[in-house]
Amino acid sequence: LSRLLQQRQAESTDGASVKAQMALRENELTALAEGFRLQKEEAQQSLETAQSEVVALSKLLQQRQAEVTDVGSSKEVRHLSTQLKAKEAAADQSSRHAKWLQEVNAVVTGYPNWWAFAPKKMREKWQNGRLLRRGLFDADAYLVRYPDVLSSGIDPLRHYIIHGINEKRTF
Repeated sequence: LSRLLQQRQAESTDGASVKAQMALRENELTALAEGFRLQKEEAQQSLETAQSEVVALSKLLQQRQAEVTDVGSSKEVRHLSTQLKAKEAAADQSSRHAKWLQEVNAVVTGYPNWWAFAPKKMREKWQNGRLLRRGLFDADAYLVRYPDVLSSGIDPLRHYIIHGINEKRTF
């Protein structure tokens, strides 16, 4: 009877440990998903701002072109045209970043429930493989290209999303 009680206690302890691990993994995934959601919102806001600036500059350019009467004002038109092209390029870049973030988010959040039970290193390896196969991110190449990221110990994807995009780093 004593042995059965000990066995029962060991089983309940193992169950509690598995539940705790599962809760921890679930919290990690939730935090990562929230981080991606915030990055996506920021990229979307940046895109909307850039698009509104493009619209405003387009209207301004049209107004200025209508007022062009001499050679001196054509310089202003060229300047505004250059600004417009730069804003269009920035809007296009923001659009590409937003699309990329959506695709990455779909990869890193689209896992089955059992995924939480896999060891962290294994999950990272699987995730990096999925990202690489889809042509979205090459973690190994990023670490080779940026040894400061390797020495910091931060996840390469997380570093790229938080810092690398703004620093114009490539992977």
